[in-house]
Amino acid sequence: MIAVYIKIFPLWLQKFFQKNGASGCPWALDERYGRQVAEKLNMPFYVFDLSVEYEKDVLQEFLRQYKVGNTPNPDVLCNRFIKFGRFLDIAKAVGADFMATGHYARRRGKAIFRAQDKSKDQSYFLWMLSRAQIEKTLFPLGDLEKTQVRKIAQKSGLPTAQKPDSQGICFLGQFKVQDFLMEKIKVKKGDIITEKGEKIGEHQGVWFYTIGQRIRSESGVELDFSKVSFRGKDIPAFYVVRKIIPKNQLIVGRADAPALYLRLLVAKDLNLTGTIPKNLLCQIRYGQIPQKCQIKMLSSHKAKVKAKVIFKKRQRAITIGQSIVFYQGEKMLGGGIIASR
Repeated sequence: MIAVYIKIFPLWLQKFFQKNGASGCPWALDERYGRQVAEKLNMPFYVFDLSVEYEKDVLQEFLRQYKVGNTPNPDVLCNRFIKFGRFLDIAKAVGADFMATGHYARRRGKAIFRAQDKSKDQSYFLWMLSRAQIEKTLFPLGDLEKTQVRKIAQKSGLPTAQKPDSQGICFLGQFKVQDFLMEKIKVKKGDIITEKGEKIGEHQGVWFYTIGQRIRSESGVELDFSKVSFRGKDIPAFYVVRKIIPKNQLIVGRADAPALYLRLLVAKDLNLTGTIPKNLLCQIRYGQIPQKCQIKMLSSHKAKVKAKVIFKKRQRAITIGQSIVFYQGEKMLGGGIIASR
């Protein structure tokens, strides 16, 4: 679809799971689509193997963060180091003036703005990019609605016109995160405890769970409510409200547990594009409606940039390891990694 708007030569990057084979990642189909589009538009098609770089810069960090109990966002790392890092370097090396991607975002000069189609906006995943990376990138889809994109692709006779949207983590596709982690991290039984200190079961390791996740009786999880009293006949649903990493314990509460709704967090490794206003908007997860917040810098040392973020309203399931991204209206101002809450 991008090629309809811009004179390009298609480059295809091959990532770790594409080379090593993952049942959930439809890489072969995606590559075939790419070749078909290039053939339709009479353009050459190039493939570059970045699987080694992907494993080093993205996958290893992804696993390292999970092993210490955090919940990382590998798509952010992939954008910084692979798509807008190694891949952009390749584009420059072969003589390209710019790199065009299918991300739903808009660029104005050296700044990124939210996409026209807010339901598809992907600016949240681009906060780690440098100004140098941004100014060499084009986002042709950013000013279009998804429905417009499909109509243009269909009118141009592209085989991708009705292709389903990609979903899931960039290297897993439809492969479940927990299934992948089970292959890479050892199971270690631990206690599931209510906020009142009552043990109601066992889990397989705190690293397999994230804040706000509902705990169910399923493979590897055993729940026993025989010693817990409830009002009424129905047993309420329980959600992870805290993880005690050293003790390998999950603390769970009900859906309205105060510990699940917080107004404060500390962000680290900030990448900011300029002066940050006192009052701004933030997102703590992809697809979230931007929330009003204030930011107070705690450290401006280049290697350890930290800030305290205070939200106007309580936020559900603030999760250590995830990204917080700052906005001023439509303009993306940068972001950081949630370090504590």
